[in-house]
Amino acid sequence: MSREDHWFWKAAGQQPYTPSLAPEPGVPVARNDDPGARLWVSAMLRATCDEMAGTHEGERNDVLNRKAYRLGTFVAGGYLEYDCAWDALYDAALGSGLGASEIVRTMRNGFRDAEKEPAVLQLAPQAEVPDAEVLEVEEEKAEELRLRFVRGGEFLFDSPVELDALWGEEQQVMWAAGEALLFFGPPGVGKTTLAQQLALARCGLLDRELLGLPVKATGSKVLYLAMDRPRQIARSMRRMVSPADRLLLDERLVVWKGPPPGDVAEHPALFRWLAEQAGADTIVVDSIKDAAVGLVESKSAGHYNRARQTALAAGIEVLEIAHPRKRGGGEHRGAGSIDDIHGGMELGAGVGSAVYVDGEPGDLVVWLRHRKKPAEEVGPMQLLHDHDTGRTTIYQRVTVLDVLRSEPATWFSPMDIARRLEEVDKPTEAQKQAVRRDLNSLVDRELATWQESGEERYRQKRYRLAEPAPGPDFGPPQALWNDD
Repeated sequence: MSREDHWFWKAAGQQPYTPSLAPEPGVPVARNDDPGARLWVSAMLRATCDEMAGTHEGERNDVLNRKAYRLGTFVAGGYLEYDCAWDALYDAALGSGLGASEIVRTMRNGFRDAEKEPAVLQLAPQAEVPDAEVLEVEEEKAEELRLRFVRGGEFLFDSPVELDALWGEEQQVMWAAGEALLFFGPPGVGKTTLAQQLALARCGLLDRELLGLPVKATGSKVLYLAMDRPRQIARSMRRMVSPADRLLLDERLVVWKGPPPGDVAEHPALFRWLAEQAGADTIVVDSIKDAAVGLVESKSAGHYNRARQTALAAGIEVLEIAHPRKRGGGEHRGAGSIDDIHGGMELGAGVGSAVYVDGEPGDLVVWLRHRKKPAEEVGPMQLLHDHDTGRTTIYQRVTVLDVLRSEPATWFSPMDIARRLEEVDKPTEAQKQAVRRDLNSLVDRELATWQESGEERYRQKRYRLAEPAPGPDFGPPQALWNDD
């Protein structure tokens, strides 16, 4: 079957008619006044003319002859009016660049040859004949896709320069609008607890602030995909609210219980469809491994990322929970690298912010590290989970300045400080670069000083806490009173 036969129906997963010049015995034939058949022919006519209008020089006349013959068979079969088919194809041929006299001659030959071969539309087995609403939906989608085309100057200069923070402020941004946020880490360290607090804050509940950073509430709804142990998710969220919040929860929060209606990697439009059905502008994926199978394969992970990007392109904010890969023995890798996410590079590359939560299962105090950031790095910091209330607070925030203050007389290299902050023997270049940036900021604020050390060829900067600036000199102390 050619493209114009099924281009319209393929998007809807339907192929209700099969055109034929020789009807297959026993298969029902559609009447020429059947509403579904008329819709099918209308879509076929539009696709045929679109293809004709886009034909390149050198093949236009041959294509026009085939298109005229094709439309002529439907005219002969009574499914298409002659004037309608002629006018539509004539205009399309003019648009391709053919001259009027050549068009008329070629189309006459095609329509005349088709008079002896009337087309018949037969119902495809087990096909559902769509109604007019299907065509309207497809037209709306086509118009929406066309709106994604924007001029280069508009795209570069009319887009907001400042980040629109959903969670954060100024340059301390953990979740930026239009960019997915991913919590990942081993089981039992509070990833879901953090995501739930963030989701409820988006609903306008809780303190509207999480870990010292403001959370922007939605004016719409939040859809929580409780795919991984929904009863446990319900118990966890129940700790964070009270019965007085019920009306607001009913208004702002929608929960999908259990597995998704399909594999998201196989149906990239599924996240968007679910959010639209719920009337939500934010979707929480708990967790990625339950939304799609086979994520260790690059193809499946790439398709999942397409589902994520499709939702973001539709204005739906995405918050996700993921787990690290497992080694052969079932142990989780503990490096906390983006590449260690279950699903690999494709999942990590597609998010705007990735937050690694590390610790032992059930720990009250865990580490948070901002592995991928839309602006400046937030943290690292230690978090305190209150298991009774489900609230998370900052237990200890360790900064570059804290390290300098711990040993004010010691000269530190960026490597030394990165080792202490990250608690690793070999910090990555990115981690060392983040420390250098913070050190330079402290020097600019006169909170730290630096010097170069080492041999000429291997000289490097070392930093320490700046000595307090001397106070004003008032001279020798004066007597408060005079004995004379």
